[in-house]
Amino acid sequence: DCAFYDCDGLTSVNIPEGVTSIGKYAFFGCSSLTSINIPEGVIDIGWSAFSGCSSLTSVSIPSSVTSIGYYAFSGCSSLTSVSIPSSVTGIGYYAFYGCSSLTSIKVDADNPIYDSRDNCNAIIETCSNTLIAGCQNTAIPNTVTSIGSSAFSGCSSLTSINIPEGVTSIDYRAFDGCSSLTSINIPEGVTSIDYRAFDGCKSLTSINIPSSVTSIGDLAFCGCSSLTSIKVDADNPIYDSRDNCNALIHTESGKLIAGCKNTTIPSGVTAIGLYAFNDCDGLTSIDIPNGVTRIERCAFEGCSELTSATIPNSVTRIGGYAFSGCYNLTSLSIPNSVTEIGDRAFQGVDLLNSQEDGLVYIGRVVLYKGSMPEDTDITIKEGTKGIASSAFSGCTGLTSIIIPNSVESIGNNAFWGCTGLTSITLPNNIKNISGNAFWDCNQLTSIISEIEDPSTISHYSAYDASSYTTPSDAFYGVADACQLTVPYGTRDAYIAAGWTEEIFKGGIVEAPYNPGTDNYLEISDAEVLKGRSVSIPVSMRNSEPITAMQLEVALPENVTLAECLLTDRAGTDHAASFRQKSNGNYQITVFSMSNENMKGSEGAVLELVVETSEESAADHHAIILKNIELTTEDVVAIRPYDVYATLIVSDMKVADANGDGKISITDAVAIAGYLLENPPRSFVQLAADVNGDGSITITDAVAVIDMILNDEASAKARKTAADMLDPQ
Repeated sequence: DCAFYDCDGLTSVNIPEGVTSIGKYAFFGCSSLTSINIPEGVIDIGWSAFSGCSSLTSVSIPSSVTSIGYYAFSGCSSLTSVSIPSSVTGIGYYAFYGCSSLTSIKVDADNPIYDSRDNCNAIIETCSNTLIAGCQNTAIPNTVTSIGSSAFSGCSSLTSINIPEGVTSIDYRAFDGCSSLTSINIPEGVTSIDYRAFDGCKSLTSINIPSSVTSIGDLAFCGCSSLTSIKVDADNPIYDSRDNCNALIHTESGKLIAGCKNTTIPSGVTAIGLYAFNDCDGLTSIDIPNGVTRIERCAFEGCSELTSATIPNSVTRIGGYAFSGCYNLTSLSIPNSVTEIGDRAFQGVDLLNSQEDGLVYIGRVVLYKGSMPEDTDITIKEGTKGIASSAFSGCTGLTSIIIPNSVESIGNNAFWGCTGLTSITLPNNIKNISGNAFWDCNQLTSIISEIEDPSTISHYSAYDASSYTTPSDAFYGVADACQLTVPYGTRDAYIAAGWTEEIFKGGIVEAPYNPGTDNYLEISDAEVLKGRSVSIPVSMRNSEPITAMQLEVALPENVTLAECLLTDRAGTDHAASFRQKSNGNYQITVFSMSNENMKGSEGAVLELVVETSEESAADHHAIILKNIELTTEDVVAIRPYDVYATLIVSDMKVADANGDGKISITDAVAIAGYLLENPPRSFVQLAADVNGDGSITITDAVAVIDMILNDEASAKARKTAADMLDPQ
């Protein structure tokens, strides 16, 4: 494979006898190669073996070859003839794609799989009657029933072709890139025209769709920039060109699939489809009628002569690149009905170019123009309905943003790479969060969602607004410890809707909610070294007097609850006890024999002392307080939400204060520097607390020195003992 990949100075090759296979990409990109001798004995010509050999004028395929791989001769634009021997039983897709100089294609009459019947200058799969490769001199036989995928793709010298009556399908990219094709007849009997079938046929001037066609793939006529006439047979049950509009319309949905410079968009159209007018030469103005709700991706992209467009107030969504490259479009007004705008929808358009850098509002959609300064805080104005695709993409200076409750849509890539953003609140009215919306926001540790029913949220694909993805695509790459806080009682619904802890590794927690009250617990995140213990405070916020509580604590594997201590807030009349219910689960009870209230309305009530072991996994773990019950002085039980915290277990060494993986006098110096408020950049506070008392003092520096001396003393003692046992 890749033996002579991109050897653009190679002009000729003589492959020796004994070679049985030409590997993948063997001569890929050898643009100066003019001739090659493939000897008898070669069985397989691999994927893209001669792809891009643009100077290759002839090739002889020996009778030993059985397989010609995908793209094997693609881009051999000087190749004039191909002869397929009887031995070939497999030809991959696009094997002769872009062989624009081909004038002769012949298949040996004894080939059992393929033929070139009636001297048609094409390769036909015999059993299916599918034409799989053609050229500029092809005459399609009457017995052919299908024009196969990429059959004429890249055949830039093809000027006209007659498709016989028996053909029923024109497959994927069949005539893609036939840039000199000026006319095509699609006969009655054709039922399907597949994806990009005529893409890039920029000399084609007219299209007539017969009544038999019931399926037309996306972008079937994309890039047919010279079209002046589009007509659909009046008896077609699926498509129409009503009112002589010179457009192709899907009747049931009202979507305009393809237009041209002479199109008049009729009433009843509801959407301008993907690439509908893409690169449409001569289109100078377009009037979009009321009733159209969507202008889809790339609909008018590259219409460089378009000077004016009227968008009605029925339009709500404008797709990515919809008007990109419309450099002369000076008359364009976006109504307030627009709530979603795709990425680069107006790239190069005066509408955007004339705006100053900063927040830009188009219709009721917001985006940011220009380079954002560091430490930027943004408040989006109330009434805004959408955040445009790529609105803040790459804005590393964005540190906080307030999204008003009016916002309903967050576009794809909206906050991609906002590495300064640490928290965000999603208001309840959001109905769509598109793909990649928060990708690579790697410092985003807190997401508060106020959305009460996550099942109603759609997630458009980042690349196709007609398809959908999952929340994992929207939030991929957020911080490992990112915690999602959701409305009380909705955690299970969020998980069912795809908001999982595989994405939000800091946990999915429910926000506090108690009808008529506000009483709940909080637990702090903590970090600890393997084999050490850490004290984690549990705080209570209460609007009613609380006298007692009980709860369960769920700890990760190889982590145990060593102590449960009361703080001063609990008062002197309270007592705390705990017991292990099962592995990793503990029940805690706090009560007062005299029914005394706990002090204040907020603050730490408990200190949970948890111990790790050497077997504890170095990772981010969840600690859960669950089945919580708070008792009021009136002996009313309040059951607040479960709460989560993150316990980070580190495998750093105790006393390795500078984090270099070893213990030395440098660590004692690092601790001393910390105490003098000049710590090294790599200072590790957890490791510096050598005696484990929760604070860093000169005692820890002395402890490091003791460890070093003890190690040296032990080594000296071992050497002395060894010398005594073996004096030699």
